[in-house]
Amino acid sequence: MPLFVAQYPVGINTRAEAIILQLEIGSNDVRMLGMYGPGGVGKTTIAKAVYNKILDHFEGSSFLENVRDKSGTFDGIIQLQEILLRESLRMNGQLKVCNESKGTIAIKNIHHNKRILLILDDVDKFYQIERLIGGFDWLGSGSRIIITTRNKHFLQTLRIHHSTYELKELDDHEALELFSMHAFHKNKPEEDYIKLTDQVICYAKGLPLALSIIGANLHGRSEMEWKSALDKYKMIPDRDIQKVLQVSYQGLDETEQDIFLDLACFFKGLYKDYVIDILNSCNLYPIIGIKNLIDKCLVTVDQFKKLWMHDLLQQMGREIVRQESPQILGLRSRLWCYKDAFEVLMENKGSDNIRGITIISPEPTELQLKANCFEKMGNLKFLLVSNVDTCGDLEYLPSGLRVLDWSRFPSSSLPSNFRPHNLVVLNMPQSPVILDKIFEAWISGGCFKLRILPSCISMKSLKLLSLFRCERVNRLPDIPQEMKNLKYLCLAHTSIRELPPSFRNLTGLEQLDFGSFNLCHLPRSLDQLQQLRILRLHDYDHLQQYLSNYGFLRLNFLQKLTSCYTPSKNCSLLGSEDLSLQESIVKFNRLQLLQIRDSKLLQKIPKLLESIREVWAINCISLNSESVRELFLQLRRKLELPQNTKYGDNILMDSYSRCKLSHQIDYSSKIGCSSKIDYSLSLFKPSRTLHEFLMNSIRDYRESYNIIVTGKKIPKWFNHQSIESSISFWIGPKFPTIAVCLAFHLVPLKDSYANNDKYGSIRDDVICWDCDVNVFTNGHTQPFTMGVDFYDLKCDHLWFCSVSHSQLQQYFRNMMQGDQNLVEVSCKISWWSSRNGKFAPVIARMGVHAECICHPPNSVIIDDNSQNVDDNSNYSENVDDSSDDN
Repeated sequence: MPLFVAQYPVGINTRAEAIILQLEIGSNDVRMLGMYGPGGVGKTTIAKAVYNKILDHFEGSSFLENVRDKSGTFDGIIQLQEILLRESLRMNGQLKVCNESKGTIAIKNIHHNKRILLILDDVDKFYQIERLIGGFDWLGSGSRIIITTRNKHFLQTLRIHHSTYELKELDDHEALELFSMHAFHKNKPEEDYIKLTDQVICYAKGLPLALSIIGANLHGRSEMEWKSALDKYKMIPDRDIQKVLQVSYQGLDETEQDIFLDLACFFKGLYKDYVIDILNSCNLYPIIGIKNLIDKCLVTVDQFKKLWMHDLLQQMGREIVRQESPQILGLRSRLWCYKDAFEVLMENKGSDNIRGITIISPEPTELQLKANCFEKMGNLKFLLVSNVDTCGDLEYLPSGLRVLDWSRFPSSSLPSNFRPHNLVVLNMPQSPVILDKIFEAWISGGCFKLRILPSCISMKSLKLLSLFRCERVNRLPDIPQEMKNLKYLCLAHTSIRELPPSFRNLTGLEQLDFGSFNLCHLPRSLDQLQQLRILRLHDYDHLQQYLSNYGFLRLNFLQKLTSCYTPSKNCSLLGSEDLSLQESIVKFNRLQLLQIRDSKLLQKIPKLLESIREVWAINCISLNSESVRELFLQLRRKLELPQNTKYGDNILMDSYSRCKLSHQIDYSSKIGCSSKIDYSLSLFKPSRTLHEFLMNSIRDYRESYNIIVTGKKIPKWFNHQSIESSISFWIGPKFPTIAVCLAFHLVPLKDSYANNDKYGSIRDDVICWDCDVNVFTNGHTQPFTMGVDFYDLKCDHLWFCSVSHSQLQQYFRNMMQGDQNLVEVSCKISWWSSRNGKFAPVIARMGVHAECICHPPNSVIIDDNSQNVDDNSNYSENVDDSSDDN
């Protein structure tokens, strides 16, 4: 007998015919089709229509409805087997199955070599199919099986070959016709009810279940009753609709239910990756969780990768939250209605149950907050406020917040006891908030999961923007207006590949860091940034691509560098022979710092611009010693250091063994990578505040020089040299300019310390350290200090630094004692880390150049610089051979 399909079969025939075409009834192979869609979309109804249309083509048939529910009861599978056997045999009487195994065998025997049509409605487990149909080889040729399910992923796990059909909601014309048939018993609405009908169509969003139930409920009622019913539906869904839709929710595990409710209450319509980052911080495993919601037709992702759900599913989720505490708002887990949120906050009715709050008013509204209104909400994770003018200073915000999205925040600072270490989203537009000391430690830790930036930024007061290691960020916002206060911009180790043309509006930019794995397309307007004086290049080997391909040809000084190393076969140096250094001075006469890291090709650094004050050539293993010597001589001339200077009183040893160097390791200053910020992930010194870092980044280099290069030899013109940690000498009544050079060696640690039987190559370790040079005079304890941070070093390096006589004279002016003054220069590695515990940094020797007035008669003077270092000494035999070139 055919099955009853629907009272008003609107939209059914076209969908049934599409499924029948996929089934190809005429072919003799055995086929299965899986039909999936959300609850209430009409899967069972369509399956019945298909069943009725093709029933006559088969020798036996059965329609097993509600398989999921029935198989979950006692003897449920057995009851389904009995129905299947009776219908397949077309029996009217009783048929008893003793147990599942016997029932399965009976099904195999009856269906063997028989053309069968079988509908399994609402299936979600493979064993249900296995107990009812066994394998394809149990069925006769030409048999067809149709499965309906809410879980698309379940169909993908089937070991049986099948095709699929996604059943979607009715379109607007079909929805109007179906609703009208139930509400007015005709295919269009009555004239007086057209606007109200449109509201229902909008509310139901093509879901046949909702259209049928609401239409039947409103049939024969007045306009006033319609309006009242619609208002109620918007707040409290119909119980019958809720019951059907909630079935899918009840099949989720606990974390998936939380994800679904968070989406329904807060995050519908937002980017999937953005939501994943937020929910991941709540330990909800959103990558697999959201995938399961999609598979179960509860959530969809549009072409823009935003998350959506049917309005009735969203309402179903919100109703679940409302039922947590129908009368007491403060005991619910989520507050999304601004009126409810107002009541809880104004009357201080919160509780630890509250997980999230949105206060988004449809119209501009004022809200007087109490200072402690969030004090009872210790578990609050999400706080979103918009279109609300709030008054009063807050004394408390929960430190467990993951999202703080508050437009026009009323105060200039956040509560002093607020700890933002859990924040994933901070969005406070049009707010006077100053990110002060509360945020310094947090920001200096890096925002490495940052993915999305605003489409444009116009922040007149912004001074520093660092996206270092934000590898997910692939776009820099547009800059529509001049931002002359931004001094420092770091784009290194991001995925940003192109800067907007409006980049030229950063007219005050003084320092720019970029490079590494992102081959950034730099705009031709870069040379318009006349304040730019520090340019750091990460992963220098890619520089020729910037220069030749991306409009960077005007930066002739840096282009000059590309002609100083031997490129690989894949490199092309366009126009490198026709460079004009004088032209570059006009273009970039403010450039003061050049940093090159990890270049295996750089062999020589050419003559520097007059404006250059710092050169960092870190891990540039091909840089030759002659180039280093020339570089030091350039700075000697820049500092106007005299060539004929009296030698000092310090003894210099001619060579070093590994044994002697190992005794210089300060184990007490070693730190674990977990207790300090890993320098491979951050540009911030652990103890440095954000303000200090900013000031350091934009400091004036005019009276100081710094060079860090690969090498081992201290030039012989440093007239005071020692293997000890300090050098002393006498000066006259005025301070001379002092230049210091330190030679750092990377020494293998002892086996017992490294827990390693053999010394490893330096390539197997990452070494970071912080070194300070202190200048004392006449026994005073307050030194003049110079410091530098070394991170990710892989070979021996030299550090040259200088202090002008004017700086020293001003600093020590009250400590000078007549015509003779004792000066002590000391150095120390204040902390160091070795990621794999294989190597340690030591200061193997130090040199000081200063014009002194005397030295004791027992001094040993080394005139020949070749005695400085034995290039074949033991300390270097296990270190990366790149260190032997210098």
